[in-house]
Amino acid sequence: MQSLVNKMDGAEFTAMLTAGFTALCAKEEEVNRLNVFPVPDGDTGKNMRMTYESGLKLLKENGARTVGDAASVFAKGALLGARGNSGVILSQIFKGISQGLEGCESAAADDVIRAFGCGVEKSYKAVVKPVEGTMLTVFRACSECAADCKGKIDSLPQLFKRVETCCLSAVKNTPFQLEVLKDAGVVDSGGAGLLCIFQGYLNYFTGDSDYGSAFEELFTPANMAEIAATKDGEFGYCTEFLISLSAGKQNFSTEELIARLESIGGESIVALRDGDIVKVHVHVQTPGDVLNIAQQYGEFISIKIENMSYQHSQLVEVGSALAKPEKEKLGVALVAVADEGGFKDLFYDMGADCVVSGGQGMNPSVSDFLKAFEQVNAKDVIVLPNNSNVFMAANQAAELYKGNVHVLPTKTVAQGYSALSIYNNEEDISVTLSDMQAAISSVISAEITHAVRDAKCDGVEIKKSQTMVIVDGKVAAANDDLLTAFKDALSHLDMEDKCVITLFCGADCQDTTTEQMQGLINSDYPFLEISVVQTNQPIYDYVIAVE
Repeated sequence: MQSLVNKMDGAEFTAMLTAGFTALCAKEEEVNRLNVFPVPDGDTGKNMRMTYESGLKLLKENGARTVGDAASVFAKGALLGARGNSGVILSQIFKGISQGLEGCESAAADDVIRAFGCGVEKSYKAVVKPVEGTMLTVFRACSECAADCKGKIDSLPQLFKRVETCCLSAVKNTPFQLEVLKDAGVVDSGGAGLLCIFQGYLNYFTGDSDYGSAFEELFTPANMAEIAATKDGEFGYCTEFLISLSAGKQNFSTEELIARLESIGGESIVALRDGDIVKVHVHVQTPGDVLNIAQQYGEFISIKIENMSYQHSQLVEVGSALAKPEKEKLGVALVAVADEGGFKDLFYDMGADCVVSGGQGMNPSVSDFLKAFEQVNAKDVIVLPNNSNVFMAANQAAELYKGNVHVLPTKTVAQGYSALSIYNNEEDISVTLSDMQAAISSVISAEITHAVRDAKCDGVEIKKSQTMVIVDGKVAAANDDLLTAFKDALSHLDMEDKCVITLFCGADCQDTTTEQMQGLINSDYPFLEISVVQTNQPIYDYVIAVE
């Protein structure tokens, strides 16, 4: 669109957003494959696409005459449709952009530059302590590049050309900022998704229909040759509390509180104020220091502290929340996430009130969780995300929901299974949460699948098509033979005080292989009771829980 140079109105802004969506869709599968683990479950491209699509859907349903209105409607839709960590972060980028464009009839280059700065500020607040080499730092680089053009460039095509060029460079640099990407031989997938979107914007202005030329540069032999260990997850406490502000504290600032929590090593900080009530969520090594700071502002209404392992993760149908109609409404209800296979039915049989469709490769949205919370209609809602890439959307929904929602840090369905096995909706909620957290902490979970490409993860060399065993989020073994890989993985596990091992068999597992695995366990770990559960999970041949 060569004639569109200096300004765009609401309709043109909507058309530009649509072009970005087209470009992202064109490279969705390539973005999915930029997964640190070489397993067939990469979903960053899909999460970003579905998040973006939700924003466009709401915008096209409602329409908008001005740029400010269009940006606001799009951001709202993206937030409600946000899926996975990448989707939530993308929605926050556009929420910030909408704030920067608020009140604008049309947008010129300087308006876009200002909005990008707001997008950086908003998205960084979603992940308070970001790791260099993620989509956050890629977008920040784009915003800084745009800011350098302020007052110098009036042409929107020229501005987006600068941004696209900077974005490509920033994405190429991600493996040299984040070791886990370098070892896996990939660039950051979320950053690559942003590159697709920005190329779509540029193409809208230039009339170019070649989606992906810049993207393809990420995979040139020269670039891939430069990309050659894994960063341990950080351990700490998930600390949440409500405080009632004291008299004289009406000038309280959430930004000030966040800054103080950051100064003591706080991560994943969310601080929201509603009148005199402040709700805070933070991951920290020293929860006592958090409480000492918070108490200076007012009186505690409630406190929840959970010992957990926090692993930063940057990280196609819409997942639906289907509650059993015959399940009576309780004071306490449990919402779990599981795929449409055997785990969904299994979780219902074990007492879940609502199972949201999703999991690895199909992350539910914030809106899906909100629908589930409304459907169970309970005083207290316990959530089992059962996937580290679902945790962020569940927390975002919990913040938006007007009720008590307790998101437990289950990162695998095996942990969810263990937590659900001791769930008691008639027990005091604090006791139930404590018991479930203890069950989660006691579980060693593992998944067995096949590698879709060569890679090096967690110090393990992996060849395409090999059997790969992932234990508690880290690659433990890879081998051409499944049983050998399984035996190697078992040797890495701390079996002290463990009593039971459960094998959840996937859609492609063979009975003879399962029997051979049972034989290995009986031979090497005769003290373990073996339980076999048939499920139909599509990604992993086996999911294993040791507790």
